[in-house]
Amino acid sequence: DIVAEMINLPETMFPRCVKPDGAVGSPDIVCFSDGSMSATCAVVYLRWKDASGKVVGVFLLTSKTRVSPLKIESIPRLELMSAVLGVRLVTRIIRALGLEGCRVFYIMDSTAALCMIVSDAGALSTFGSHRVGEIQSKSEKENFFHIAGTANIADIATRRCTKLLSIRPGSPWQNGPQFLYEDVAKWPVKSALELGGQLPREELSAAAARVMIVQGEAVCDIRNLIDINRFESLRQPKKILGTVLLALYRFRNKRLTLVDKLPEPTFNQRLKTA
Repeated sequence: DIVAEMINLPETMFPRCVKPDGAVGSPDIVCFSDGSMSATCAVVYLRWKDASGKVVGVFLLTSKTRVSPLKIESIPRLELMSAVLGVRLVTRIIRALGLEGCRVFYIMDSTAALCMIVSDAGALSTFGSHRVGEIQSKSEKENFFHIAGTANIADIATRRCTKLLSIRPGSPWQNGPQFLYEDVAKWPVKSALELGGQLPREELSAAAARVMIVQGEAVCDIRNLIDINRFESLRQPKKILGTVLLALYRFRNKRLTLVDKLPEPTFNQRLKTA
């Protein structure tokens, strides 16, 4: 397979011109990113229109791929790293080509990473907060979009089995996905601000995780904790419930300096304060 790939290598060419005839104004910058246990990738396309607003060409401008760290990271973290890679790449492109003011689209297939990107960086762990902070300082939240994994062109560069045929002239890798030639309203993407997903609990800061636990307790119906139909009398479930409430009482008051000297609450008091 390696020999066959080397034989086909001279046939893999990339055009140097990235602006078609008839293009007017500045292009749209579309950045796809993806992360896997093998690699992280970001690929950038320029989308040109003519005077009537019709798309006349989509060109691969550049891409960047990095091997994933040897230390196993979670997929959301790898996807977040690919987003950082894409934002850095687009920032350099805008500065080098003088494309300030162009529309920019960042497209990913990870809902977890997108939820982190549009959230408050202070609510994330050290790993997430540093990277999300950089992304938010160099881009706008409304420029991030979600796409199905099968439609993410950056997925090609993160696979172990990718062949040269996947990036040959005329391939979607060089010409961009077909939907880029359509109106933006018809793209199979959804704004990250509309996803409405939850942040991965393992990526939250310690303080944010505690808040989530407390909020979870607040909406918990105490009547659903124990199935009283399993018992012949109320004595045993009442004893179990009292033990649970006592543990909850001690947990909430464990930081009081005189907690050990305070009298233990009665069952009714525990039930009221739970």
